[in-house]
Amino acid sequence: MREPGSLLMAVQAADATYSLTTHLSVPSAPNHLCARLIHGRSASDFERLSDDPQRKLVMVTCADGLRAISGLTGYQMLVEIGYTGEYILHKIGSEGRRVKLVIFAADSSTQPATWDNMAETVACAYPAIGDKLFGVLEALKHTPFAEIERQAGFDISEVQKNGLADQRFMTYQRLQDARGTVAEVRAFLHHTIYLCSLYAGNGYTLTEDGRRGVREYMVPNRQIAELEGARVLDLEVKIP
Repeated sequence: MREPGSLLMAVQAADATYSLTTHLSVPSAPNHLCARLIHGRSASDFERLSDDPQRKLVMVTCADGLRAISGLTGYQMLVEIGYTGEYILHKIGSEGRRVKLVIFAADSSTQPATWDNMAETVACAYPAIGDKLFGVLEALKHTPFAEIERQAGFDISEVQKNGLADQRFMTYQRLQDARGTVAEVRAFLHHTIYLCSLYAGNGYTLTEDGRRGVREYMVPNRQIAELEGARVLDLEVKIP
């Protein structure tokens, strides 16, 4: 386990290094640093920013977010970046996954995770469903998640746990074959893009108790070895 103090020093050292060496080409880039909490069970699960090799996009935070979580416990970090207690219990408690923090340099692919930026980024990564996504984007922005689940007729988060065997689990191909309702598109964003029920679309995470958390961005899911100056830190997550 890495203690909060040593984690903070690692963040400060990385921040100082990247602020001198990284030149960003877009004004929206998150002041030089990106970070992501990743989880897995085997060594291969920690080779990419997500252990799902089919996943094209992932969520990260920036230097400000790193500073905000650096004094927290591993469990508190997961909560602060928008994990629900139920999801943490399922992934860490039931599946026995370990958690690591990856720190790396931001680049021009790092986009704030607002609704509009998310739609543009997802449509580029999954072009065949772009029209369906943009067709319901305004409804997604203004419809509470609970209402979308009511329209869907099932618990979208629960279906996430079931995986592909559940025909309600919305993949890229399944959304192409579907009508493209608000519920179907939101299920795709939850199941395939991993935008959980707490995704607010304002560029910040939302905690389960309704607090605004840290800034969040979207980046391509890449090999960690390919990321500039990547550092990987082990964390301990104790479920209260």
